[in-house]
Amino acid sequence: MKQLLRQYVLYRCKPGADAFALGMNDVLNMFQIVSANAMAYMPLFVYATTPLTSAAFKRLCVTQRSADGSNRAAAENDTLYAWEVFLLNVEELTSTVTLGDLLMFVTGADSIPPLGFQHPITIEFYDMESARHYPTASTCELQLWLPRGIQDPVLLQELMEDAVLGAHGFGKC
Repeated sequence: MKQLLRQYVLYRCKPGADAFALGMNDVLNMFQIVSANAMAYMPLFVYATTPLTSAAFKRLCVTQRSADGSNRAAAENDTLYAWEVFLLNVEELTSTVTLGDLLMFVTGADSIPPLGFQHPITIEFYDMESARHYPTASTCELQLWLPRGIQDPVLLQELMEDAVLGAHGFGKC
């Protein structure tokens, strides 16, 4: 039984693995480099997710802000405070969405790729035209638009939860 298992798991895949190694060695002996530094290259070849935290999510983002001292900048500061509270609530599981849901809403990905995203998520602001103007996102451009001037973190949380849960998430449940 042990030999049968070894045949199925190891030897059945050996021709493909050998061809892969040969192909990598054709490019600057890359397979030798990867083999010698296996732990450094592991994230590229082995899928392993790490739990997403609010701090990690914030590191993925840059914010497009109005000029300092303007009324718009002050309103954006209010929204950023509510955004920070929302992220903490999501991390502490006091929200109906998870950080994974939020990442899916903004990027279309359910986890951070091993090499990260091509560019940071850009957070931009818009003026609310009504009391229920929901935040939106562009997964192609990695942009998130938040309403300017939200002073109440509870209101932003409600708007974000409705927006994230109302999105279809590329058919994922």
